[in-house]
Amino acid sequence: MLLIQTATGLEKIPIITRKAAGIKQGPLVTVIIAAKEEEKHIEKTIKSLFNQIYSNMEVIVVNDRSEDNTGKIVDKLANKKEEHKDIRCVPIHIHCLPDGWLGKNHALHQGYIQSKGDYLLFTDADITFHSKSLSNVMEYVTANHAEHLSMSPHFRCSSFSLKAFIHLFLGIFCFIVQPWKVFEQGDKQQGMGVGAFNLIKRSTYQDLGTHQAFPLEPLDDVELGRKASALNCNQHFVIGKELIEVEWYPTLKGAINGFKKNLFGAAGYKLSNAIIFTLVLILLGIYPFIGVFLFEGWNFFICLLSLLFLFTLYTIGIQKVSFPSWSFIVELASFPLTIICYIYTLHLSAYAAIKMGGIYWRGTFYSLQELKKAKQGERAAK
Repeated sequence: MLLIQTATGLEKIPIITRKAAGIKQGPLVTVIIAAKEEEKHIEKTIKSLFNQIYSNMEVIVVNDRSEDNTGKIVDKLANKKEEHKDIRCVPIHIHCLPDGWLGKNHALHQGYIQSKGDYLLFTDADITFHSKSLSNVMEYVTANHAEHLSMSPHFRCSSFSLKAFIHLFLGIFCFIVQPWKVFEQGDKQQGMGVGAFNLIKRSTYQDLGTHQAFPLEPLDDVELGRKASALNCNQHFVIGKELIEVEWYPTLKGAINGFKKNLFGAAGYKLSNAIIFTLVLILLGIYPFIGVFLFEGWNFFICLLSLLFLFTLYTIGIQKVSFPSWSFIVELASFPLTIICYIYTLHLSAYAAIKMGGIYWRGTFYSLQELKKAKQGERAAK
């Protein structure tokens, strides 16, 4: 599917597959990667970009104060020009973070300053790209005159518990963000962005103020999409589960630790929001499970219908943004346990942030007062 007319539901989200013809030449694309302590992944990511059949591209890798071998690996790959044909690869090394910036946001902005592309692709240092990723996406972008495009990846998961946890996040993401609304116009239009693949036209990025417009926003990918939507630009969201993939976290424990850093930020750093979200999760995801065993008559049927409705929405959402598997049925059965794990992570995130008076992000401490002030400034700017 290349040309999109109207999208009003989950079934209308376009899927870009490897079977698409793709193009080898188009607008210059600058791929910008912010890397901090990524020695385990960065080489595979960069080499997968060097293997793209799309020829008109450059790669900028920003080594953001890494204390491991990330910088050395980036320099080594950038110097081996014979291995990646005419692709320009530019390493940038940041040794000091200015005040008023999150490390990743600052790194991506520095990459933009050095870029030459008509389109900028902000991506992560642990993404693996299929050789036709950019070719097929740029065919879609060209055909639809897209100014901003975000694409969901395939998530590699090493265990059932991790897969269930990630899928719950994706289900909540689909329910809250409603990505199909990206295609709607006017007040109903929903802006969104995905950190794994955030492609934006250079002029649109400049019009929204670049990352300077949200220097302290932990959810920088989502905020980029929101600000692009506020410009009423031609925005798209696509499924790219055959084109890009990522092992987001190696274990469930790693996922909980990772989410602990920014889940409270998704609640606006407000304890009241975290409590409300917890009550909603209990009401929708735990109470009906208990009700079908404890209640009789109409109360039983109401809980049963609630479960069927919840399973239907959850299944449709997950099947659209992740590969289906036989374990999915078991995931539904373990739904309450996964929600409890999610609630635990949310409250762990809130507790840690409130206790410390802020968060550690990529090795730097940011106070809650500073983060809340930045969010208030962004809302005022809207």
